[in-house]
Amino acid sequence: MAEISSVIVEQYMLGQILVRPESLPTVLQLIGPEDFQNKEYRLVVEACADLAAAGLPIGTEAILAQLREQHPGEHIAHPVLLAEKCPD
Repeated sequence: MAEISSVIVEQYMLGQILVRPESLPTVLQLIGPEDFQNKEYRLVVEACADLAAAGLPIGTEAILAQLREQHPGEHIAHPVLLAEKCPD
């Protein structure tokens, strides 16, 4: 897949996932977590994909729990704060 070079595009895609979790399969058909240059965005998208693969709902608390489990001790911005950066 092509690497995403625009922060705005990354923010938009992440926003779509966080605001409309049902859009995750469509987003992942276009780009994968590895395409995100912003590390925090990439980790959040990976967490969402892992939750979906496990059949779990994608929500703020579930994402935070997944991030804490996968990346203990690493600071990652709260998904709500990341979503606020995302364009509508």
